[in-house]
Amino acid sequence: SYVFTIDTVNNLIYNKDSLAYGTRIDSLAPVITPIFNTCMIDGETSLYEKDTVYVDFTKEHTLTVTSVGDKKSRTYKIWVNVHQVNPDTIEWDFIGELPSDNITRDKCITTEEGTLYWLMDKGGELAVLSGTNGNQWSEFTTEGITESVDKIDIEHAVAHNEEVCMMAGMTLISSNQNDGWSSKETTSSIKIEHLLFSLNKSLFALGEGNKILRLNGTNWEEAVTMPAGFPVRGESVSKGKSPSGRWQIMVACGIDEEGNYLSNVWSTEDGSYWVKLTQKDLLITPRANAGMVQYAYGLILFGGTDKDGNMVNDYCLFSKDYGMTWQKTGEVFSVDSATQLLVARRENLSVVATSDGSVIAAGGTYHYPNSQGIPQREKSRKVNDIWKGMNYASLPGFKK
Repeated sequence: SYVFTIDTVNNLIYNKDSLAYGTRIDSLAPVITPIFNTCMIDGETSLYEKDTVYVDFTKEHTLTVTSVGDKKSRTYKIWVNVHQVNPDTIEWDFIGELPSDNITRDKCITTEEGTLYWLMDKGGELAVLSGTNGNQWSEFTTEGITESVDKIDIEHAVAHNEEVCMMAGMTLISSNQNDGWSSKETTSSIKIEHLLFSLNKSLFALGEGNKILRLNGTNWEEAVTMPAGFPVRGESVSKGKSPSGRWQIMVACGIDEEGNYLSNVWSTEDGSYWVKLTQKDLLITPRANAGMVQYAYGLILFGGTDKDGNMVNDYCLFSKDYGMTWQKTGEVFSVDSATQLLVARRENLSVVATSDGSVIAAGGTYHYPNSQGIPQREKSRKVNDIWKGMNYASLPGFKK
């Protein structure tokens, strides 16, 4: 049921909130309230003479209403608006590049409150930017960080309790409320590979032997041992709220201990109990170093490379059921006319959702299409550009 607006100035009846993309309007039943003496479609069909009147609103129609006693009448044109853009597409804008050409490693993350942090290794120097919408960035202090940048695992930094956390060996580096950084030494009986995620105010890491560890004070304790086939590197991690409203972690693809490239998706709401989400016919193409974000009422997977180091062909996939099944989203990316960069052809890119309902894709390694015949040494290059996208399903009026 949709509510229509009656414009008595221009004699129009129309729906401000357009019907969902793809809605058929060739056989709709209008319901008019309040009751008039007569109510005629196109001056010939009374809405009151039959229980239901079906109208083809792909064509123009008029509605004439007459008050009780036939004292007053008015004729309106009727418009039924339908969204003309597929809600699963994303319109992208190229919004700039970082002011540096010597960034070798980088990672963009977002906190639950929506603050963005972009961490980068600029020629052996750590730099941090902060922002909220991706258009404007400001320098964030690195005061308090004493470890050299080459020892800091920037690529696996995570947002934790509104802090930014990174590991340098067994040293946990965290931002604090005073816009500075602090470090603390941690211990573990299991070798730590890298940070994985933050969930329910706990920090988790991947340990040797497919073990997921939880930080308790300063000691890493085993939360669960994952089965064979869980990724140990190159995985894609996304945090978002499940349809039930609870925070969940999704881990997709990557490379397992045997060196196999994976297409699996794992999900957890507590870090200890995990569910493997697969459907045989609709698996993701095996890949590593893809970007994943929960956005537009589902999951979007961007880019990644296969076991031969080549960009996967299906470099943008969407899952409307949060990892159970996946589908190609089609040609949904813009190409910047100046640089000819296509945002999806990346690995190790950062993808985050912003508080204003957009999605940011930034940095990573760009892969040229194989068809261009570019020599192997030139088939990829590090990029520092920023793209901002809007999914139509996140706009008012789109219903999925």
